[in-house]
Amino acid sequence: MIQTHTKFFGNRLSTWKEDINSLLQTTFKGKKIYGYGSSGRSNIICNFLNLKLDEIIDDAPSKIGSYTPVHHLKIKSSKIIQESPPDLIIILSWTYASSIIEKLKGLYHGPCLIPLPTIQIINT
Repeated sequence: MIQTHTKFFGNRLSTWKEDINSLLQTTFKGKKIYGYGSSGRSNIICNFLNLKLDEIIDDAPSKIGSYTPVHHLKIKSSKIIQESPPDLIIILSWTYASSIIEKLKGLYHGPCLIPLPTIQIINT
């Protein structure tokens, strides 16, 4: 029973990874992509998907100026969006997607990818 659930979860995870990477390769290849949210979960997603982000954004003062593990991106405030707008923002802190989208409405007019629980693209 456990092996069946593990295989099912592994298949779903592989499909999810393929779907996101396919979307990024077909629609946003060569585009400027920012990640919003620099939590531990965000880093797991970035590493699992091997995301090559141009910038990582977080508005927690304690995180701004720090660096992400593995990819070593400097964490910046959302002010970077107005200075250099991206072509896509991936909301890595998906549990806060609705409040992040509300915040982005005044800063950014473009697509946001919410990776979980299902892959969604929302325009702000």
